[in-house]
Amino acid sequence: MNRLKLGAKLLLGFGCIAAIALIVGAISYFGASTNARTIAVLAVFAR
Repeated sequence: MNRLKLGAKLLLGFGCIAAIALIVGAISYFGASTNARTIAVLAVFAR
């Protein structure tokens, strides 16, 4: 890691943060869509 230039270190760090953000976003999207389906099912039973 010490042999990498500053630009490479910055790019690597940015890539890691972008990957983490993508993973968190995917998990959030999956959770929101699951909640939407559950709410729709509950709305049918509430009538």
